[in-house]
Amino acid sequence: MLLAVGLGTLLTAILGSSTNLALPDIGRDFGVALNGSRWVVLSFLVTVTALLPVAGRVGDAIGYGRLFLAGYGLHIAAAAACAAAPGLETLVAARVLQGMAAAMVMAAGPALLTTTFDASHRGRALGMLGTATYVGLSIGPPIGGLILTGAGWRWVFLLGAPVAAVITALGWRFLPAHAPPPGSLPAKPLASLALFRSRTFSASAIAALCNYVALFVPIILVPFVLIEGYGLSQRTAGLVLAAQPIAMALTAAPAGWVSDRIGSRGLAVSGMIVVAAAAAGLSFTDASSGVAWIAAWNAVMGVGAGVFVTPNSSALMGAAPRGQQGSAGGIVAVARNLGMMIGVGSATTFFAAAGGTTGHLWNATDYGALQIALLAAAGVALMGALAAFLQRSRPAPGDPAR
Repeated sequence: MLLAVGLGTLLTAILGSSTNLALPDIGRDFGVALNGSRWVVLSFLVTVTALLPVAGRVGDAIGYGRLFLAGYGLHIAAAAACAAAPGLETLVAARVLQGMAAAMVMAAGPALLTTTFDASHRGRALGMLGTATYVGLSIGPPIGGLILTGAGWRWVFLLGAPVAAVITALGWRFLPAHAPPPGSLPAKPLASLALFRSRTFSASAIAALCNYVALFVPIILVPFVLIEGYGLSQRTAGLVLAAQPIAMALTAAPAGWVSDRIGSRGLAVSGMIVVAAAAAGLSFTDASSGVAWIAAWNAVMGVGAGVFVTPNSSALMGAAPRGQQGSAGGIVAVARNLGMMIGVGSATTFFAAAGGTTGHLWNATDYGALQIALLAAAGVALMGALAAFLQRSRPAPGDPAR
């Protein structure tokens, strides 16, 4: 089960990071600037965010294995539609379909692990899932760069379809497909708002939101710096961008292991402070900074995110009753995707408002706009550190939902 869920998470991360790197090429192909091409990412994130609470509740009702398999079946069709899109509008519509599939997978994955592993192993299991995510994010930019250089952006989507088919086959073999026993599911249509009565649950959700806002500002803007500012090829830019997720992959699982022993709050707070420091350091990027400067700060940001995400997710999932793990998993993913969506919107809004533009060799105004956007991201990360501080250090024995 861990293999099937981990591989599914790995593919989702690869496609996501490759798509971000493809935005400059998509914009040139369809003749649109950043404010237009950003909808390739935003349409996906908006759909996922809107549907995750519903998907989590459906998983509670029909079984998390069934939900995961249905999501990957839909993903195969959506990937083919993205690859065949004749224009931006069609591509955005296909990304909406892909977002529907992702909502199912994202809600089901954490719930499958949380209901299988007990509290003493939950952090390690979620840490392994986090590692799969960050390995996917690590190899996604280099793979995406190779594909973009050799075959074009359509193949980024097309190559995902057969891999999704393999994951679906693994899921049929290993994932539990049964629904919960009759009467075990609370009679509520969506995720219960009562979950937010838990201070730990609410604080963890807010901290997760802030984390992904802070991360996605550089994730959207740095590819343009590397390709349009420094004139790097997509392949080389992909290698530079891999510094952040590689650092995440190296720290996520150990952070989960440590959180099982000392609690999540200290790790979550420390991780967000490191993310804030990295965003602030990266804000001083200019035409003379060099590729090593960007790679180094990206790596520092990855360390902070890796230290934060697994303990925070473990705290959030552990604060939810067992019968609502699907709903809690949906809220985890809602916080993640809403944060990504706000991060994309904030990055492009701050950048444009400060006079930054894309589609040309960057000038001093563009780098100044980048600085403003990244300093805003650092401020959001500090807000996340404050939210994480409000978690309880450990749930009360036998009463995880308080």
